[in-house]
Amino acid sequence: MLQIAEAHYIQIATTVQFVLGAIMSVGSIGVFAVNWKKLTRLEKGMNAAVGVIGVLLAVLAPLQSAWQSRVEEERAHQNRLKGDRERATIERGLVQARTEAQRANQDATAARQSQAIVEQQLAQTKDQLAALRQKTQPRKVSLAQRRRLESSSSGVRGVQLFVACRLMDGESCDYANEIANVFRGAGIAVTISTTSLNDLPGRLAVFSTDPQKASDVLKLRQALARADFAVGNDRINENSIGNVVPTGVYIVVGRKAP
Repeated sequence: MLQIAEAHYIQIATTVQFVLGAIMSVGSIGVFAVNWKKLTRLEKGMNAAVGVIGVLLAVLAPLQSAWQSRVEEERAHQNRLKGDRERATIERGLVQARTEAQRANQDATAARQSQAIVEQQLAQTKDQLAALRQKTQPRKVSLAQRRRLESSSSGVRGVQLFVACRLMDGESCDYANEIANVFRGAGIAVTISTTSLNDLPGRLAVFSTDPQKASDVLKLRQALARADFAVGNDRINENSIGNVVPTGVYIVVGRKAP
């Protein structure tokens, strides 16, 4: 509305100035073109008109200046409002950008935490898998055990030795065969028995039904212990192994420990 009023005002002021200028021009031309003596009254009238026009111009000029000043103030005010709106828009954009950055940081933190949890779960799974493999992996006689048992078995040479494993337990019988092979490597004859009914989880037992073999039983138990075999003090019933030889000394192999 202010711009429209300004345009109307400028148009009116321009028209008035043009008309007044034209009148002054016509008056001036008339003064010089007509006989001086005959146009004395006209000259006076024209001079009076010129005076009036000058007064009007003097009045209109300040009004025009004041109006233009008001227009400039209004323009400045509108520009300030526009600048305020632009600053508000920029500030909203900055707030939104900060919010998105915070959300991105939170997402990144959550992702790192999730990754740490996954890695922890993976490590636990690996540990569980290793434990499971250890539980399910068949027992083996290590090289160190073999060497120690061979060096400690000299005291049982000449003993009628048997190694008994659990009935229908493949892992127990395989382990029994490995132990028997160590003694065979030391030059001691060994017979395998696969009829034991003894549980003995994770350990060995040594026994003989002949009391005179007590010293051989002790020597054999000590040799196995020095080679890091788990040897228990279990009392073995002779009926728990099929066809026990009375003069024999038995190493009884239990099942794998859970």
